[in-house]
Amino acid sequence: MTGRWIVSAMPIAAGFAALLAAAPAPAAPVKATMETQHYRLELDIGANEKMYSKAEADKTKPPSGEIMVSGAMAGMPMNQAMPDGIAPRHLEVHVVSKASGKTVRDAQVSISITDAAGTQITVVPIAAMYGIQEGPEDWHYGNNVMIAPGEYRVLVTANGEQASFEVTLPAM
Repeated sequence: MTGRWIVSAMPIAAGFAALLAAAPAPAAPVKATMETQHYRLELDIGANEKMYSKAEADKTKPPSGEIMVSGAMAGMPMNQAMPDGIAPRHLEVHVVSKASGKTVRDAQVSISITDAAGTQITVVPIAAMYGIQEGPEDWHYGNNVMIAPGEYRVLVTANGEQASFEVTLPAM
């Protein structure tokens, strides 16, 4: 007599669903807005983004990431364990004219990050870029940075006008 094994996929699927539910959700982006005399500055710090030149994006047609219009992608260590919770993050600032409500595409922007004690952590190399999915209307300035979770001050200067953002970066 031969027997047949009947295996139900339900316990396996339920176990897999429980495993997925236990996995930590990606940290939500940190967003803040400040106004200077002439601009609204919108800060967004989120997950690391792949950055492409326009020619590279046209050739490879990636579904997501950033197209760099000027500047260069910051060097990021690849395939390395990061000490003390340091994680690659994408930091971007939209510069919007208060007078017109339009994004400023020729702003002179600088961004630096200090810790709670005022010690400079990094100066962000500036690239002008836009999101592949959003298109040129998403024009912004910034780069990928390596930074640990914690309390920081992000100092942004756009065409000589400064704004200081106090942010708390969660673990990634």
